Amino acid sequence: MEPQVHIAVSDDRTHATVAFTADEASFSLNLSRAQLASLITALGAVNQTLGGDVTPSIEGAKFTPVRRTSWAVQPDVESGGSILAFQHPAYGPLGFTLLPKDTERLAHGLQLHKQLHLDVRAAAKRAN
Repeated sequence: MEPQVHIAVSDDRTHATVAFTADEASFSLNLSRAQLASLITALGAVNQTLGGDVTPSIEGAKFTPVRRTSWAVQPDVESGGSILAFQHPAYGPLGFTLLPKDTERLAHGLQLHKQLHLDVRAAAKRAN
């Protein structure tokens, strides 16, 4: 039997029960939000270790955009780039480093998207 994981949120939304079943053995953990966040962080670190130094391609990857979050940009002294950090509602605080060439690419892409949105709005107004 394939191992199974079942997760249930308590009615009062103060904790989650994570149940593991494999063959005939099973156990469950009753976790607070902080404990669940710690488990997610630990699982992410293990997942990264299992992947080695290979960064999977983003092409074709499925993701859910985060539209309402707090974020910050700060210098990354070690790389000479910038760290973009944000609060992900499911995974907690995340951050990644953008090297100087990456920041230029990102800034250019954001400017193109901004202009595209302005052009679409202007075209919609003209059509009416």
